[in-house]
Amino acid sequence: MARKNGPSAKSLLWAFFIGALTGLLFAPRTGKGARQWFEQQSSHLSAEGKRLLNKGSAQLRYRSGAFQGMAHKIKDMVSPEPELLEADDDTIEQRVRTALGETPKTWSIPRINVNSENGIVILRGGVKTLKEKDGVEDVAKNVPGVKDVVNKTRLVA
Repeated sequence: MARKNGPSAKSLLWAFFIGALTGLLFAPRTGKGARQWFEQQSSHLSAEGKRLLNKGSAQLRYRSGAFQGMAHKIKDMVSPEPELLEADDDTIEQRVRTALGETPKTWSIPRINVNSENGIVILRGGVKTLKEKDGVEDVAKNVPGVKDVVNKTRLVA
């Protein structure tokens, strides 16, 4: 039978509680000072937990979008050409996001919001140069199913 490396979660939890109890017994702080310290620490841990949860949630949304884009790309590879031109707005949005992420002149640009209404793609977000702004628009125009592009990206420092 294979043996796990390192301590188990249960033993780590017990060690934490024993350490906390020992710390309380030998703490140089008064009761009021200890309560204030615990309140500050719990507030800090709560804020840190919320921050990590938000970060994880954002990464999950990003990965979900990336997988949806790959699924649409695979679907587009096996679909006949007329179907590519008559795509729904969600499919067009995913195609544009995928194209922006896979094109060398646009893959380093931070997240660009892509919306589509009846085949008209609306781009929003920040770009650093006019070349990037034009590049984003050019990539979106060349995606199958896109009828027109409205480029609302803005220059940021």
